[in-house]
Amino acid sequence: MDKKVVLPAVAGVLVVGGLVTPYFVGMHIEDVFKEHAVAWGETAGMSMEVSEYQRGWFSSQARVTARNGAVTMRSVYDIHHGPLPALNWASMEGYLESVTSTNGSMQTLTDFFDGPPLSYTATVPLFGHMKMTFFSPQTRGVVDGAADVRWDGLEGTLESDGDVVDMQFTIPGLTIIDGPVNAAFKGGSIKAEGVAFDPDKPNPGVWDQTAIITLDRVDIADSSQDTRIGFSARINNDVHINDDDVTFGSRTAFNFSDVTMQLPGPPPANLALNEGTIEYRLDGISIDALRGLSKRITQAEQSAMSEQLRSQAIAEAFGNTLKAFVAGTPSMTLAIPEFDARSGGMNASVTMSLDQAEAPVAISKTPPMVSLIQRLHIDLDLAFDISLIRAWSGIAPNADLALAKVQQMVDQGFARIEGDRVVSRISAAADEIVINGTPVPEAQRRALMMQLMTNAAASRPDNG
Repeated sequence: MDKKVVLPAVAGVLVVGGLVTPYFVGMHIEDVFKEHAVAWGETAGMSMEVSEYQRGWFSSQARVTARNGAVTMRSVYDIHHGPLPALNWASMEGYLESVTSTNGSMQTLTDFFDGPPLSYTATVPLFGHMKMTFFSPQTRGVVDGAADVRWDGLEGTLESDGDVVDMQFTIPGLTIIDGPVNAAFKGGSIKAEGVAFDPDKPNPGVWDQTAIITLDRVDIADSSQDTRIGFSARINNDVHINDDDVTFGSRTAFNFSDVTMQLPGPPPANLALNEGTIEYRLDGISIDALRGLSKRITQAEQSAMSEQLRSQAIAEAFGNTLKAFVAGTPSMTLAIPEFDARSGGMNASVTMSLDQAEAPVAISKTPPMVSLIQRLHIDLDLAFDISLIRAWSGIAPNADLALAKVQQMVDQGFARIEGDRVVSRISAAADEIVINGTPVPEAQRRALMMQLMTNAAASRPDNG
């Protein structure tokens, strides 16, 4: 065939394809955009909907309304989907148009910025990996006619590829001066990654996620009260599905370092903490039960029922979820794995867990407290330096009370002295109680268990 005919024909097909394809891509992007808006709203725990979508040939504009309780946020998106769809299915630019609340308190936020308080861009490639970037400008002004506020801006990214989500945000600083109060926050960051929560998908992978929140430094002072507090903080949270594919576990750790406190008297005190960590751990939690709880809460919040009925529905959902939890073998641990002050240190942990029930527990019924006590295990491990108690009791109003309480624990056998430390280890179950390696006599254990079960039975309306 003559090249003079073929080349113009091919060129014509490419031109027509380049002009027509964006229209069909735009139709697809509209469906994807609306679907993602609802899904991301559910993931963020709020109601999100596309209130307006105007689709054009090469570009479209969407308005999104997000509601979380009394707060309503409205955003505008400019979406481009042509004429080169092979590079990206779409690219978006958006900004936060307004933030309002039922009592009008959030209006201050939008008035504080000269332009949009938050803007974002996004790309949606052909194979679905989406990336959004966020930006909030630096600004400074007076809020409510009194407080001098300086906001050092915000930058962040949010990426998703299928169910996998990765989020990173940095907040350089925030300073608030309100009369005698001066508060400064420096070096804030949020990092999170994992699998987006989807209650309609199978259990595996739903709960695998981690998050880290960091504050490089926080300093708060009130000259009128002669008070100063400063610290650095880091919060770690990870959630993982267990090998049984039906339960999950989680760990949340609050770490504080370089803590200084100047407190007024009497007597005045200057406290210092090198580092301290508080951990909260859950394990053996039913995934199905928590997925069901999420569904019922979402349904209640998005329903047209009255506030009273909505609260009742949510309370009932929590009650049913709790019954499902205790029907399994959950465990909960509260720990202080690290506490290092200049005057001494300590560590502590307490774990409560339930053994497997001998017979299946009917989730539709409230488990009798007596049977829960029979399945309950409690493990306590506590150790602290005597110097720490002496230093802290020295600034307390009743300086001798703390030392007297420690001595009372030792005298009664609940604690013992090991070198310069006070140690207490207690393991308690229905069939055995061990305190610092010594089993509690059988008669004493039976009397204690009988008292607990009697009190538990009396506390139930049906004496179950």
